[in-house]
Amino acid sequence: MVVTDVGGNREVVDHGKTGLLAPVWSPEALANGVLTCLRQLDWARDMGQRARKMVLKRFSLDRMVRDYEQLYEKCRI
Repeated sequence: MVVTDVGGNREVVDHGKTGLLAPVWSPEALANGVLTCLRQLDWARDMGQRARKMVLKRFSLDRMVRDYEQLYEKCRI
């Protein structure tokens, strides 16, 4: 994925490993990131596979439920 460096994108994208971060207000950098992925398909595919594994690990339903349960336990009076 090629995303702008805003909001929570930096938390999800490890630049060069699970995607590419482009500076805000730089359409040129965003376009260059897309072109880089298109020119280096094997590298982009590997990066996408790493991103998918990370998302499944960090953002699965089971993980999210477990994290919320732990949070609620900490907040319980």
